[in-house]
Amino acid sequence: MSPQSSADPLDANIFGLISETALSIVITGGTAATTRLSETTISGTADAVADSKVTVTVAGQVLTSWEPSEGSWRVRTAALADGVQSRVTAVTAGTGIEVMAEQVLTVGASDPLIAIYGGSWATTTTATTRIAGTTVGA
Repeated sequence: MSPQSSADPLDANIFGLISETALSIVITGGTAATTRLSETTISGTADAVADSKVTVTVAGQVLTSWEPSEGSWRVRTAALADGVQSRVTAVTAGTGIEVMAEQVLTVGASDPLIAIYGGSWATTTTATTRIAGTTVGA
């Protein structure tokens, strides 16, 4: 038996399968991101092939970006509740192969906390009053 030549259809099919499984997807912000906005844009890059789409699932919302242009994609969410949300992003090749990336999104957690010395009630008898306190996250 002689070895198969590179023109063999079997070799081409194997090469096609390998090249399609080499897809990748990246979500902007990495594996964890924080936003103050309840309606936010989620974006990233993907090695897309013809007839591909990026689907983002977050807090029950399923958002799709068809045919990522020049490797980049973006979707916009409806209002999300404050707190930790987990979003999963998948790029689907035209053949149905999926590549996934996950990011944990924290909504509204970066709002600063402010504490005023004297608590919620303070009184003064002076005409010029100085208010002082501390902040966290500002």
